[in-house]
Amino acid sequence: MLALVQVLMVLVFLPAFIPSFEFETWKLISLISSVCFIAAGGNLINAYFDQQTDLINKSKHYNNYKHLGKRRCLISYAVLSTIGLILGFWLSFNSNNYLALVIYGFVFISLFMYSKYLKGSFLVGNILVSLVVGLSLLLPWVLGVDEKTFHLQDPVFQLLLSYILFAAVINFARELAKDAEDVVGDFATNHQTFAILMGKKRTQQFIQILVFICLIGLVYAYFRFFAGQLIPMLYIFLALVSSGIIIFVKTGKAKHKKDFSKLSMLFKIWMFLGLISLGFYGWV
Repeated sequence: MLALVQVLMVLVFLPAFIPSFEFETWKLISLISSVCFIAAGGNLINAYFDQQTDLINKSKHYNNYKHLGKRRCLISYAVLSTIGLILGFWLSFNSNNYLALVIYGFVFISLFMYSKYLKGSFLVGNILVSLVVGLSLLLPWVLGVDEKTFHLQDPVFQLLLSYILFAAVINFARELAKDAEDVVGDFATNHQTFAILMGKKRTQQFIQILVFICLIGLVYAYFRFFAGQLIPMLYIFLALVSSGIIIFVKTGKAKHKKDFSKLSMLFKIWMFLGLISLGFYGWV
């Protein structure tokens, strides 16, 4: 999904609104590779630090980690993350863009801090990893749009910001659903997640609030950016709003581990449906 979003952003979304937008092929390959390598490294270090919790929760991540082994897991993390950082820093320096450099460094450090210290914390880890997801969507804009022509009132940037917020909030809600799914293992390993401290019921209610915020945001985005346009209306309301309503209802009915596992997958699908609409602007 990360790779697809970068491609749609660079080849479809930004060129559709900014005729002067240029992004060389080598930049796109470097961007995709850097983001995916760093994300892969983040998954590995997360599995390394979370092995005990994953074992109790009977997570597939533990089997993957066990197969790889402790030493190879750390080596793979170091290699993948280093390659990702080198590509990201090289891309940033070649683009003479130090904001991108800061984003790459922040994402790398955040993924390690999340895995090592913050995953079992009350909301902090959830918010941090959701921020990282949002920043991954911002990178093509940072690297490809001339900062001299950039301003916060730019409607294209505001539309992009809507996507970033949509992805971040959905990922935040999904993180909470995963916490509710893994509450047994998290409790056994002394984690202090939202689901443990506040209980599953309040976690479900909080998730529903986040889903409701997304639904309101989708309706606002339609009237703010696409009012009167038929295709955006059909997609937003039939695909995105209807999916959100289904997730809202299923969140309230979730009781068991498998219910929250399915809910986590539904959030992934919802995010995917939202982000692939980046590719629709090429048809306008």
